[in-house]
Amino acid sequence: MHSPSAAIARVHGAFTACAARAGCAALRAGGTTVRAMATGGDVFVLDMGEPVKIIDLARRMVTLSGMKVRDEANPEGDIEIAITGLRPGEKLYEELLIGDNPAPTAHPRIMKAHEDCLDWSVLELHLQTLRGAAAAGDVERIKAVLKACVHGYGDQPPDEA
Repeated sequence: MHSPSAAIARVHGAFTACAARAGCAALRAGGTTVRAMATGGDVFVLDMGEPVKIIDLARRMVTLSGMKVRDEANPEGDIEIAITGLRPGEKLYEELLIGDNPAPTAHPRIMKAHEDCLDWSVLELHLQTLRGAAAAGDVERIKAVLKACVHGYGDQPPDEA
C-alpha cells in the first residue's frame, strides 16, 4: 500500500525561499541592523538568496524525511508528488515591491523600498470619483481610477491579476 501523495502546483516560475534563508533574513531584519537604518514608516526588502523551485523543495523534503519519491523512475517509492496546477485564486508569484529600484542600506542583504504615494488632496479627489463610480456600478471608471492611483495596476494579464 502506498502512502498519500504530496500535491503541488507545477507552473512556470514557481519558486519559494529556502526556510533557513528566510529565517535568517527575518532575524537580521528584526534586530538592531534595521532599527539603526529606519527613519519611521520605512519598508524594507530582504534578499532571500536564490529562488528554489517548489518541485525541488518537495523532492528534497521527501528525501530528508528518509523516504523516496514515487515516480516513473521509481514506482516503488514512498511518496508521489502529484502536479495539480494552480487552484482558483492562487498566485503564480508574489509581488514584493510596489515601487521600483529599492535603495541599498548599510546591510548588503537588506534594501529599503521607495513606494510612491499620492498627496492626500489628490488621493481624496480619486476617492470621491471612486465612490461615485462604485455607487453607479461603473466598473470601467473604477478600473480607470485604480490604474491612475495604483502603480502597476492593469499591467498583468487578467488571468494572473
